[in-house]
Amino acid sequence: MDKINSGVISGLYLIGISSFIIPITVQVYMKRKYDAGTVVFLIGAFAYMVISWVRGIFRAVILNDQVRESPVLFYFLSALLSGVFEEVGRYLVFRYVIPNKDRYSNAVSYGAGHAGFEIAVVSGVKAFSFASLCSRFNESGLSAVTKGMTDTQIRHTESVLKGFADDTLYDTFSGVFSVVTGLAGHIAFSVIVFTAVHYAFDKKYLFIAIALHTAFDFVTPFYASAPAVIFLIFYLHIPTIALVLFSYKLYKKSTA
Repeated sequence: MDKINSGVISGLYLIGISSFIIPITVQVYMKRKYDAGTVVFLIGAFAYMVISWVRGIFRAVILNDQVRESPVLFYFLSALLSGVFEEVGRYLVFRYVIPNKDRYSNAVSYGAGHAGFEIAVVSGVKAFSFASLCSRFNESGLSAVTKGMTDTQIRHTESVLKGFADDTLYDTFSGVFSVVTGLAGHIAFSVIVFTAVHYAFDKKYLFIAIALHTAFDFVTPFYASAPAVIFLIFYLHIPTIALVLFSYKLYKKSTA
């Protein structure tokens, strides 16, 4: 197997750094520009940890081996669990934990904290881990990297390394862009649910957020297997822009 291009490794580090820096930058901007609460940002991060823990319990029960036999059913139920727990979690936080934080800037801070923690854990840590793996492979070779692994682990590691060997600068760009769109999406969901709690006083926006979140997560595995351009444009680009525009319309309508 050929060595991993140094540009790909640098790209992985860039994705990892972006996963931490971008959400924090958003919060710093919101704090300076709109006096958004830093505590709200931290609550968003903590809420995601709690939501993930509770959701994990339900996933372990509901997504059993029988469900996994049907990929469509598995993806749908997995997406539904994420949609329900994350959006209901937002609702409960806005309604009962920070009921007096009724400015939209706090919805943005919560979304940045929620998304920031998720992105840092899911994308950031993983990107740093993969970058380290690729660097060790280039320096020491496959045998050194896979020393002590089982046959299954070796095959998985080889597959991962082969994937990165085929990566290009475009993959780095799409990785950083996915950090931005993921953050924008979670902020938009926060604005929608925030509207339900503080402005519209209508739970229909909670159910809209659940439905949209479920739809986003459900189609991800199918688009992810498509060519990179299709995944970037039709999953990350167009739907996220539409979601952000919808949330912005709610914001303008509520504050008119």
